[in-house]
This record gives sequence, structure tokens and C-alpha cells, in this order.
Amino acid sequence: MALKLSFRTRSPDRDQQTNRTRFAAVSAAISTAIADAERERHGLRRRIEEYYSTAVAIMDESGDFADRAAADETAISQAEQRASAGRARLDTVDAQIEMLQGLQRQVEAFLLEDPSTR
Repeated sequence: MALKLSFRTRSPDRDQQTNRTRFAAVSAAISTAIADAERERHGLRRRIEEYYSTAVAIMDESGDFADRAAADETAISQAEQRASAGRARLDTVDAQIEMLQGLQRQVEAFLLEDPSTR
């Protein structure tokens, strides 16, 4: 006794809709990650500027380096260290944003492709 099984496929329209839905979810997740990183970048830039402004203000108010109090020198050094740490993090966040934007472009390109060419 031979079994006769036939393979049935879904319609191309349904497959295309499934693909769009799947990659729309990926695109939304990437968009959220980009927005989060951009908010972090904005905050980092603001804090870095504040650290540099603090260092400059202390230098302006404390006179010449030779006459500057140890506490002022410590505060300047700490502000510069914090700004430097912020710059390092900012570089990392900038690289993440660039990578995520590249992924977003790839997802969008995939969605625009003609499915018959795959």
C-alpha cells in the first residue's frame, strides 16, 4: 500500500506578509536601540560639557597654577578625568549607533527586495 503525500506550500502573498511582519519586529527593536543610544549620547555630551565648564571655571577663579590651592587642583583633575571617561563612553556609543544604523539599512533593504530573487 503506497501512501500518496503531496507537499503544499502557502501562497506567496502569505509568505511575503510573514517576512514583512518578522522583519518589522526586528526593525522596531533596532529603532528602539538607536533611540536609546541617541538619548545616552545626548546626556553624555551634556555631562562632558559640564565637566569641562567646571574645570575652566575653577581655573579662572583660582588664579595662576603656582598659587592654586590643592583642593582646586584636585577638583580640576577630577572634572578632567570624568570628562575623559565620558568621551571614551561617547566613542563607544557613537560606534554602536553607527553599527545599529547599518543593521537597520540591511533590514530595510531586505524588505524592499523582490522575494522572487531569493
